[in-house]
Amino acid sequence: MGTRLQAASETWVFVLLMIKWWPNVVRFLAMLSYMVPLPGQLHISGTSLYVSGGTEVGIAGDLKVDRGGQLSGEGSLTMTGHLMAQAGKVAIQTLRLVGSGPTTLQSGRGQIGKLELAKTSFAPLKLKGDSFFVRELHFLNAFNFLQLADTWLDFETGSGFGPDRYIQTNGQGLVGRLLGSEPVLFPVGNAEFGYMPMTLQAGMESKPGIARVGLQSSGASKNAGESLSPIWHMASSTPVHMMLRWSKVSPLPIDVLHLDQLRLMGWNGAYWDRVGMDSISGNREHGTLRTRLLYPGEWLLFRLESDREPQRKPMHESSSMAIFSPFPNPSSSHFSLPLMLREAGTYTFQLTSVDGRVLSTWNQSLGEGYHEEKISAELFSGAGHYLVQVSSGKVAFTLPLLRVSP
Repeated sequence: MGTRLQAASETWVFVLLMIKWWPNVVRFLAMLSYMVPLPGQLHISGTSLYVSGGTEVGIAGDLKVDRGGQLSGEGSLTMTGHLMAQAGKVAIQTLRLVGSGPTTLQSGRGQIGKLELAKTSFAPLKLKGDSFFVRELHFLNAFNFLQLADTWLDFETGSGFGPDRYIQTNGQGLVGRLLGSEPVLFPVGNAEFGYMPMTLQAGMESKPGIARVGLQSSGASKNAGESLSPIWHMASSTPVHMMLRWSKVSPLPIDVLHLDQLRLMGWNGAYWDRVGMDSISGNREHGTLRTRLLYPGEWLLFRLESDREPQRKPMHESSSMAIFSPFPNPSSSHFSLPLMLREAGTYTFQLTSVDGRVLSTWNQSLGEGYHEEKISAELFSGAGHYLVQVSSGKVAFTLPLLRVSP
């Protein structure tokens, strides 16, 4: 009986010592140069977890760093749960986030050498706190979205950005990057509009500086025929050119028939005013907008608008398609024919002279939505009047074109 009591007593003494000295034991283990799996919940209070170079530490759960605690080192930490260090300090070389559960990184001021996002698709992933500085930011899996609430995230380089992998600035969060002579991508978006990246480039005579960008809530005013528009927040310490790009996977967020109707508006603190542009190219489905040089503090917010007149109507319309006026018309080069298709299918285009002579016929397989069909200058035999016909099934519409000499 005495032996059993002595063994039980010794066991409890060992357990109590482990609880008291656990942070130091963890620090010792983490300095070993191999993968160290740690328990599902780890609490650092008044001490530090140092991960030495060449060491990989894995935590299948949460990590909490209290006031006076510290997570640091030149090694790698892989975890599935939350990292809560609002009152503690985080300065780790590599942090890899994995698993299918939610993860929140919370720190007053966090510093991470390399942040690798490898969560399963649609796993919630958030940053909270004052600011994070990340030297390298990598999205490794599809449908990973890093959500910023009121946090600033500054990073130097990154990879994997796209329509299914970007930084969601749903609140007042901003993404910061250093600017120089080369264009710099800010991979921002939000839950309302999806991926809406912005590219900034310092002016040729500008000094290097830092800029911060975020996609704010909608600038929606539900007037008749007016679509919702995202609002970008952009603040730069140096003069910059702003570039916005759109494509089929990241479409233009407002409704225009052609790009001469597109306007970029800026908020100067008192009212919205039109922002000057250096160039705008492409069409409704693929294009790029580049502003003139914008100076620090000149504008606070930006949004896209359309100056399309609400009363503008199609020239021809049926249950399957609507055709608008070709532009430019007259033209000395090519024509663009705007179409709004309500059904996907094969559409036939035919160019004829006014006396009925067929100059060209071609077919296009087009999906539902807006399209601009280009009628090449090489198809015309000279200056004069022409007709272009669009047909699908039993529906056919004809529009006049006027070709003038260059």
